[in-house]
Amino acid sequence: MKFSSLKRIICLTLAMTFVLALTACGNGNNNAASGSASGNDTVEPEYEWKLGCTNQDPASNPDLNGFGWGTQKLADLITERSGGRIKVTPYYASVLGNEVQLLDDVRDGVTECAYINPMSGADARLGFKGLPFLFTGFDQIERLLANPDGELFAIDHDILADVGVELICVGTGILRGYANNKCEVRVPADVAGQTCRIYQDNVVQKFWEGIANPTILPISETYTAIQTGTVDGFEYAATILNAEKYYDILHYYTELQWQYVGEHFIINPEIWNSLPEDLQQIVRDAAWEAMKWESEQEAKDRETAIQSLTEKGMECTTLTDEEFAQWHDYARSLDDTFREYIGADTFDKVMAAVKADTEAHS
Repeated sequence: MKFSSLKRIICLTLAMTFVLALTACGNGNNNAASGSASGNDTVEPEYEWKLGCTNQDPASNPDLNGFGWGTQKLADLITERSGGRIKVTPYYASVLGNEVQLLDDVRDGVTECAYINPMSGADARLGFKGLPFLFTGFDQIERLLANPDGELFAIDHDILADVGVELICVGTGILRGYANNKCEVRVPADVAGQTCRIYQDNVVQKFWEGIANPTILPISETYTAIQTGTVDGFEYAATILNAEKYYDILHYYTELQWQYVGEHFIINPEIWNSLPEDLQQIVRDAAWEAMKWESEQEAKDRETAIQSLTEKGMECTTLTDEEFAQWHDYARSLDDTFREYIGADTFDKVMAAVKADTEAHS
């Protein structure tokens, strides 16, 4: 009896030990899963955002494509810094629509966020960003606009709030030149008679119609239009001419630096307001860091863009001070027209801020 009892006790003990081991293994797996869920790799996102843009995918267009790389950096940083709580997926090359459509879709909540240049078609006051020869250079852009404390960023933010989107940050962007197949362009008179492709914007229209024959075309149709001779040239930046291989069909480029164009990171306001404060701060910090990174990439690209175009067969021109003055004076002769279109209050505030900054840093 004693032996049988002892045997039963031993068997029960072994059985309980086996059950406990299985339970421990089960708990171990659950803990491991919980541990992974608290990390960045497998955490289920609380928010999933589509990021629309018109920029080229850097995976397929890696060279001189600061805007494309900046888009990717923006998406990656927000996803990373939020610990995976926000998952941002970029959609390139106007897959979700052009800049006009993307602005409307972000406002209406169809798309969560976008990385675009909002234009004056949405609100005439936004035309201030595209005023010809507004900035003296990229340092001034960074001080006034691509800066959370900049005077022009505050103006930009308030206008876009009225449009119905939340502006998070702005980049230093590009300053556009002029490329064509007719002749070397040094002064405004050189583009007389040329059919110049422009994008749809009243400020752009007013500037070019006084010296050339502007025609509005989607950028998706511009390459073919140049190939077929439908247009003689268009205003663009050297970096983008490289990235989109326009050097294959164009002969001349002038580093005109006539207009600023920079990316704005905008979010649907309801989505933005639904974020807890800690995530809002994470998004702001990540976005400005991405913008700074993109600006550094663009600066590096600018150093090699002209050389790259020259090596690929284009004749590239840099203006003398006297030639530049002719363009600047022509632009300022249109200020009354721009002021009427943009609105006196916005125009005067912008020009005063630029003047004060120029004087302070001259």
